[in-house]
Amino acid sequence: MIYEIKPLLIGEFGPVHDGIKFRGGNILHEEMVPSFSFYIRTATNHILVDTGFGKIKECEKATNLRFGQKKRIEDILDENNIDPEEVDLIICTHLHWDHIGNIDLFPNAKVVFQLEELGWALSVPVWEPGYIKFFTQPIFKKINEGKVLVVNGDKFINEDIKVIKVGGHTPGSQIVEVCLGERKIIISGDTIMTYKNIEEEIPIGLFYNLEECIKAISIVKEKKCIVLPGHDWRVLEYKNLLE
Repeated sequence: MIYEIKPLLIGEFGPVHDGIKFRGGNILHEEMVPSFSFYIRTATNHILVDTGFGKIKECEKATNLRFGQKKRIEDILDENNIDPEEVDLIICTHLHWDHIGNIDLFPNAKVVFQLEELGWALSVPVWEPGYIKFFTQPIFKKINEGKVLVVNGDKFINEDIKVIKVGGHTPGSQIVEVCLGERKIIISGDTIMTYKNIEEEIPIGLFYNLEECIKAISIVKEKKCIVLPGHDWRVLEYKNLLE
């Protein structure tokens, strides 16, 4: 049973132009985008879906982007009554740097990701900006500690939470489906970055496989659910999805 599900704003980064967020977008229009983590509390688990970006100085050095953060992640967790040591599961929609920061703050958490993500994180092509070795080191530490669940395709994490492999943005991108009785919530990662992707059926501009991005939009729309995209400020309209 799900007792709590809510977005946590980790901070913002950019500038990100519209051509990244949707196909054919204006590359001259740039803005800062939000970085989220999503907290799910069940009867038996404290779960985070993605963990946002990490320490700002390290991110700035690695990406040449600007970063903003009103509060440290430690303070964000504290304000939301989330004890890092009680978080026992982190579901990564994919292994890009802005979705796996801060994993080392959760010593007891097992990390869930798709098998196809692992190969890219282990051996990053020089032209690939999303998988940055410095930020994937905590993932490898979790592997050495035996605190990972590597899945290959769709899988129920528990009776209410399911990961669905969609690819698109990255080879192993997955969305997270949360069932609240008759209602469903999809945490879409970056295969659907914004509400414009889903509402106007425009795929993202930064993709590994365009056809998979288009198919992911169809999959999500067919479910007639609440969607929480990876980088849309409108996500903040949902303070707690059980209220």
